[in-house]
Amino acid sequence: MKSFESSRQRRASEGNAGTVNAFTLTELLVTISIMGILAAILIPAISGMKERGLRVACASNIRALVTATLQEAAFQGGEYPDLHHSGLNYPYWFDADNVDSFKLAQGLDEDTFYSPSNEEWNAETFWDYSSGARVGGFLYLANDNNWAASAVIHGDSNDGTLPLFAKRVVDESVYQHLWVDLTRELSSGWGAGVNHQESGEPTGFHAGFRDGHVEWVPWDESEDRSVQVGGVRMWF
Repeated sequence: MKSFESSRQRRASEGNAGTVNAFTLTELLVTISIMGILAAILIPAISGMKERGLRVACASNIRALVTATLQEAAFQGGEYPDLHHSGLNYPYWFDADNVDSFKLAQGLDEDTFYSPSNEEWNAETFWDYSSGARVGGFLYLANDNNWAASAVIHGDSNDGTLPLFAKRVVDESVYQHLWVDLTRELSSGWGAGVNHQESGEPTGFHAGFRDGHVEWVPWDESEDRSVQVGGVRMWF
């Protein structure tokens, strides 16, 4: 009799343990809901942290280019390096020989000319676009090699008494920019020509200046200032 009672009690105990440890459908649904809420909170936060890190790296690249440009100007009697392609009127198109010499003299590498936030733009097809031209990932606005003569400036007035951008360190100019993040609108669309964007829209850009400093310009504070060459509009 004792053996029978012990066996029955053991089975009852095992049955109760199974009931305690099992998840009900309601508990599973609540757990899944909580996981979904946490994912909705954490994924944007993680993405935001990644973009902030990329911005820091991007600003570092622009700062390196600004420093190299100022150093090169010191070596060249105060004239900013002539990097633009003479036949292509966009400030992110470079003469291959000139930019290669600049890169070598200043100890830069190809990645320095691109934003890490825009991996699609940093491709061999851009840097090795042709034997005479390289397409960079930033706007170079000094020593404009006459491209600004065919450009339309939006957002600011200029009476024409000063050049838009400086050719030499001692020059006065309307704008003090040297290097700026690529924020390009082509045929009324952004596409890959924007270094920093979210949901297809620009979030802002870095600007590097003649005094050596680099700053982040939020998109809603950009004052709609841009340079347009043909159907290509670029913000700075």
